[in-house]
Amino acid sequence: MTNEISVTHKRCINRIRILRLENSWSQKETANHLDMKPTSYSDLEQGAKRIDLDKLITIANVFRVPVGFLANGEREGLSFERKEQIGRLFDL
Repeated sequence: MTNEISVTHKRCINRIRILRLENSWSQKETANHLDMKPTSYSDLEQGAKRIDLDKLITIANVFRVPVGFLANGEREGLSFERKEQIGRLFDL
């Protein structure tokens, strides 16, 4: 069994990182918002740690996006304004 993460997981991590930067938050600040240790958040963003479903839901709530957006880029359920913001961030 390999420890390598999937392309889908890498894309999810990238979406989270971009949303963090949208808020101008450091990894430490983001960890605080997510009630995580900074080292755990850093591991998550570097792909060294898998994201469990409960944490994915928390991340989605903090960044005001649906879980489906983090998981695979779905934009259903976003307000028009948030779709516009996401579109600018991710060049959709």
